[in-house]
Amino acid sequence: VDEVTSPADFQVRRGDEMLACSGDASPLGGVLEFAQEEGWRRIPTIDYRAIPSGIVEDEVVERWWNDFEAAWQPECDAIFLVLHGSMVSRNIRDVEGEILMRVRKLAGRDKPIFGV
Repeated sequence: VDEVTSPADFQVRRGDEMLACSGDASPLGGVLEFAQEEGWRRIPTIDYRAIPSGIVEDEVVERWWNDFEAAWQPECDAIFLVLHGSMVSRNIRDVEGEILMRVRKLAGRDKPIFGV
């Protein structure tokens, strides 16, 4: 694929914008709706969405990580990630794997991490 996916190709949601997705039939909306029904406290961090296309510029991965790290709240009980794809950047062959390694390092070995 010759296309490149740049930061401009992503729609970014934070905080209340993410919570507004509850029940919208997206993976994020589904988990938010379920969490609300269960009475869980939901702490939104960052949501990047793009139409699937070519490889992603490394800047997208680093922006996502910086946004996630800035919004990170260590007192959370667990982490749900909507990775849902097979992202490749120019220099990272397995972006989801890289994100999971970074999140695990940040959260520590005992915090549950799950998602789609």
